[in-house]
Amino acid sequence: MKSGFDKHATVTELAKRMQVTYQTALAAWDRVCGLMREELTGGKAVRIEGVGLLYPQERKAREGMDAFRHERTFFPARMIAKFRGCPSLRDALGKLPCGDNTKEG
Repeated sequence: MKSGFDKHATVTELAKRMQVTYQTALAAWDRVCGLMREELTGGKAVRIEGVGLLYPQERKAREGMDAFRHERTFFPARMIAKFRGCPSLRDALGKLPCGDNTKEG
């Protein structure tokens, strides 16, 4: 699979691995994404075994700076989706090399 995460490449790889047509894999992908959206918009968390937990969380109202007009503005409270990786995913990612860690500063 190519780097990145786009729908077409993912569905193509899914169809290949499941040995089904692209249309079948696309329908399955869309249904899974739809189910996840329904759960999240209903205020429930979605646990993806071996990957992590996707859950809704309220972001509190706050004051901030408008970067374009350079003036203070108010951002209202809203719900956002948060993700927490499972321990096995965090461990696997922790073993990946990340640049040259031997240099200081």
